[in-house]
Amino acid sequence: MKDLNTIFDYTKITDFLADWIRQRPKGGFGQLSKFAKHLNISSVSMSYIMHGKRALSDEQAVELCSFLG
Repeated sequence: MKDLNTIFDYTKITDFLADWIRQRPKGGFGQLSKFAKHLNISSVSMSYIMHGKRALSDEQAVELCSFLG
């Protein structure tokens, strides 16, 4: 598994998020739902974002950065 350095080591935000999730306890179970809740979108929409079928808006990206700290 790739070490999680910074977001700048990635070319796609979804790759960073996938690595970040994998490194959480229990393999990140439930993290997509937490992201979705924080962004006030459905879990399905968050899944679409993670699979490249939709993109994060600029506002959502800022909110997600806030969530991740």
